[in-house]
Amino acid sequence: MSSPSGPPFPPLQYVHAQPVSPPQISPENLQELQAAKRGMRKIRRAVTTATFDGWTVAFFGILTFIFSIGDIISMALGAGLTVIGVIELYGAKRLKRLDQSAIAFLVWNQIALGSLLLIYAVWRTVDILHHPATASSLGATEAELDAAGMGNIANLEQSMMLAVYGSLMAIAVFGQGSMALYYFTRRKHVQTYLAETPPWITQMQRAGMGI
Repeated sequence: MSSPSGPPFPPLQYVHAQPVSPPQISPENLQELQAAKRGMRKIRRAVTTATFDGWTVAFFGILTFIFSIGDIISMALGAGLTVIGVIELYGAKRLKRLDQSAIAFLVWNQIALGSLLLIYAVWRTVDILHHPATASSLGATEAELDAAGMGNIANLEQSMMLAVYGSLMAIAVFGQGSMALYYFTRRKHVQTYLAETPPWITQMQRAGMGI
């Protein structure tokens, strides 16, 4: 019986894999990155502002909803605040990735927030003025309070509530209005940044990489 002539397959050749060298960053690239970081300051600040505002509004929205269960109007306010807060966080995420449409998104979200607060404050104010007895936590009519010598307390409570809702109207108009204007002015900074920053940097940022 003859011995086998040899292995049916050629012997394996072991090839040492060459290490892959990382991409080289030139001094010019480093300068471009430093310039991009400086150019991102105002945009990054807007992203931080929108993120903080979004979490704050959503948090107070949830609290308002929980502590007003049974009051349909206040529950609707809480739900609306929560939704607006989540939308604000989404807009901040889009702005971080240099999405120019995020500017209009954030502006209109602030207008929606201001409108919601204003409508709620006006509704509560009208309700207090037309139904002062229902606004009192003492649960008595105005005549009953006067007979008990507590009319001044009810008037003080009504004045305090009117002051609270008046302040809320001011916040809705001037506070959210100034926020909407702030986001609107960020548009030129985003446009300038995109025009002056090399595409390889903006493409990294749009992919979710920070600089």
